[in-house]
Amino acid sequence: MTKKVDNYNNPIKTNYNKEANIIYYQLEDLKHIKAFLIKRKVGYWVKKHILIIKVI
Repeated sequence: MTKKVDNYNNPIKTNYNKEANIIYYQLEDLKHIKAFLIKRKVGYWVKKHILIIKVI
């Protein structure tokens, strides 16, 4: 697994939980499940569960 690095090749620190599930969704699919999600800086989180969803 590669770590994200900035322009100076320093590792980028994130507050992602290592056990979090990241799912990539397209925006039109996200419209149907938005009622179950909470918007955060790092993406959408499912209410009461750790699930990060990134829109591609």
